[in-house]
Amino acid sequence: MLQNMAYRRELFILQSTLIKLAALDPNEDIEKIYITAQNLVRFGLEYYYDQIEKQKISKAFEHLKDIEKIDLPNIKQHLQHIRTSISPKDYFEKQLVVQEDLFPCKKKSINNVEKITNTEIIDIAQNKAKNSIEFYNKDFSDIYLSNIKMLFDSLGKLTDTGTYIYSHKNIKFFHCTFFNLNLSKIRFKSNLNFINCQFNGNTDFRDSVFEEDVSFQHSCFNGTTHFEDTNFLKNANFEHIESYGNAFLFNQYKLDNSGNNDIFKYIWSFKGAKFYSKVAFFRRIFPVRADFSYVSFYNTFYFTNCQFPLKTEVKGLKFFPQNISDFEISIRILRAALEECYCHAANDELLMWEQRATELKTQTIVDDEKEELLSARKTAAILGYSEASLRTMRSQYPDKIKFLKRANRVFYYKSSVYDFLKLTPPKSK
Repeated sequence: MLQNMAYRRELFILQSTLIKLAALDPNEDIEKIYITAQNLVRFGLEYYYDQIEKQKISKAFEHLKDIEKIDLPNIKQHLQHIRTSISPKDYFEKQLVVQEDLFPCKKKSINNVEKITNTEIIDIAQNKAKNSIEFYNKDFSDIYLSNIKMLFDSLGKLTDTGTYIYSHKNIKFFHCTFFNLNLSKIRFKSNLNFINCQFNGNTDFRDSVFEEDVSFQHSCFNGTTHFEDTNFLKNANFEHIESYGNAFLFNQYKLDNSGNNDIFKYIWSFKGAKFYSKVAFFRRIFPVRADFSYVSFYNTFYFTNCQFPLKTEVKGLKFFPQNISDFEISIRILRAALEECYCHAANDELLMWEQRATELKTQTIVDDEKEELLSARKTAAILGYSEASLRTMRSQYPDKIKFLKRANRVFYYKSSVYDFLKLTPPKSK
């Protein structure tokens, strides 16, 4: 009992230091740190914290040890546990984000974009007369996150789940640019539109709830994008989005879908989306109608343990097997997930892709046995290119030289290399 009391006491000391350090940093997201601090006391150090939360907690611990000369012996061992533990969420980030990026970040061309200032944002947010706000061609990259959240007219209420409620104002962003936008753990009670916008860096909507319609139509995501456990109670429009860089994560871990009513009235649509980054829909339950028509997968994709509704529209899917590790398995899992839906044409399409994957795998084995596969280094030497130039070519022109990926390594087909060489003189380094 006394040991437990000492442990709790040290957790409270660590919590207060965590909040204090965040309060002293003007660029810190106080609301998010406060939620982390709450979880620290409620669940202790056995809870799964994301990588940033782990860093903040470790920083507070080191501050107490080195600056304030306060030792916390009862939680020291548990702190080591969270530093090394891997949660289910971390798995996909480690598997998808750390690997080589075939398609680096792409800067979306937005003309006549002008930077908006923090003063302008505050003036707009404090205008209570406006029930809706529209922004055109604005760059929000230098705006404090707290000021962006002010736009949504916060009710200032923290729920038991650690979610802040934002309400009243419908907001539309047209041709706008954001950097490291973090709108996680927010319950939006009004319509929200990001049309033809660009999201650079880490974009985070984890654990948020959209009670009204939300649209990201024609937007471009560069870096790592988080929609894990994000819930959409009405229409969610991801049509014609483009995802570059690291990964687009739409996984589901602890989300309760019980609040999703009128399941045949609303739709989650990814029609025409292009995933140049890796993408994961691990365990996602689609409680409404879904549309994945004409979606292109240029990179690794996961639909493991997904549940699609009967009203799922799937046709015209496009894949690039040479860029996708475990392509045959991924196709088979996606086809199995769609078997219960009313999309029989998609099943026929995926059977064709699965057959192609089998043929590609067989051809790879044959070529490998004949030593017809070349490493990236050897291919670069033959062509007179640098390996960096080859990476750029794989990204921008994936069909020029046939290649395949095995784990984190890239191999080129010898015949395709020499076919390319016949048409293009070798470059001198």
